[in-house]
Amino acid sequence: QDNMANATRFFELRRATAPPQAAIGPAEKMLVICEIDGQKAGALYDVLKEFADRGVNMTRIESRPARTELGAYIFFFDLDVADNEEALRTSVEAVARKSKWLKDLGSFPVVRATP
Repeated sequence: QDNMANATRFFELRRATAPPQAAIGPAEKMLVICEIDGQKAGALYDVLKEFADRGVNMTRIESRPARTELGAYIFFFDLDVADNEEALRTSVEAVARKSKWLKDLGSFPVVRATP
């Protein structure tokens, strides 16, 4: 049986004359995924407070059930990569300590459509 039959695939499409990826610009966002203890009151607040206390702007938050136990959720955070990389790094480290697990999926540029 094909294990990839029910998998999401991503493809990058661009014109042959498109500029190379490096020309898009510097990283502006960072994606972090973590699972917090949904049984503990205030667990999400504790995580969000780590970003807020350090002035890290969160541009998107999304949750999905972890499907491991009742009340367990996985959270996806898009964070602004600002001039203060130290604040971003320390906030992610603090969130990792308050999470069951955390994955930093890295930074990426934001491509804006031109009219």
